[in-house]
Amino acid sequence: MVLESADNRQQCDGQRPSCQRCVEKDLICAYDVDPGVSHFTSLRQQHDALATEVNQLHGLIEYIRTRSDVDACETLQRIRASQGLLDIARSLGVTSGPFSKRDYQHVMLVRD
Repeated sequence: MVLESADNRQQCDGQRPSCQRCVEKDLICAYDVDPGVSHFTSLRQQHDALATEVNQLHGLIEYIRTRSDVDACETLQRIRASQGLLDIARSLGVTSGPFSKRDYQHVMLVRD
């Protein structure tokens, strides 16, 4: 957690239930990660979950692209009926798209 003030930025020391800065300033600590999980680990977990979701959606697109017109139209009708895209992908057995987790990690390294 990073706490900001008008004149400086101080990083939380992560102590629980209250970090040193909050104790000194008589503030209430608010953590956005579970105890024992670092902020970086939390971000990595979120990234991995989103990469999995994107991969499933790519897989759904590939499924529609490669199936018969009847199957593709049926899938599009399910999408238009507002059934969740990931639920549709799972029900069709689509677990991944053309990219691996490593591909997404490479993209992250290139962007950094």
